[in-house]
Amino acid sequence: MTYFFRSNADQSKLQTTIILAQLQALLCTIGAIAIAILHIYRHLLNYTNRHTTPLL
Repeated sequence: MTYFFRSNADQSKLQTTIILAQLQALLCTIGAIAIAILHIYRHLLNYTNRHTTPLL
């Protein structure tokens, strides 16, 4: 897609903004995945602790 800018500085600012937005989206995605994995792990840990029988 072609954009028309007054100067190369405007185009540079847009590219910088896009890169920063993509970086922020990547960090949020990684954080959401980490929280989901931790949540699943805690459920599994809780399930296994509740349903295990003592050995003695």
